[in-house]
Amino acid sequence: AIHILTGSRYTHAAISFDADLREMFSFGRRYTRNPFLGCFRREQLHTGVYGIAPTLPGAVLEIAVSRTEYEKAREFVDVFSRHSKWFGYNYLGLFMAAFGIATRDGRRFVCSEFVYFILSRSGICDGKRRRSLVTPQDLFTLAGDVIYTGDLKRYAAV
Repeated sequence: AIHILTGSRYTHAAISFDADLREMFSFGRRYTRNPFLGCFRREQLHTGVYGIAPTLPGAVLEIAVSRTEYEKAREFVDVFSRHSKWFGYNYLGLFMAAFGIATRDGRRFVCSEFVYFILSRSGICDGKRRRSLVTPQDLFTLAGDVIYTGDLKRYAAV
């Protein structure tokens, strides 16, 4: 639905700390078949909504980071994992972003907002953008290399 409404090529973003995407972290569907309830979650390419999709069109962006930046990013994600009940899905932000209106709620995120938050708080990117307005496409403007585009299920099998 987001693809149809926005015309965007990519409609979801997640962060991973391993090259083969064994585990990714993001804000997305709480229940596989219900797109209207979101939460922070650990994602895997062969489970949940990814598991029922026959193909997963996507891209993998690799960003070179220092050891300190990596550790900070990992620590932030670990806080989200340990305290996931503190955080919620940014429904209002998703709606308002469609009109170019930024929202601010320290505990609510959409997927790209979360990825940008982790990267900016870790010093990996400058953090100058309003996080609630960051889209998956905006992540391509960060200093990184697109190392794969295509069916992510094929990427993970390599």
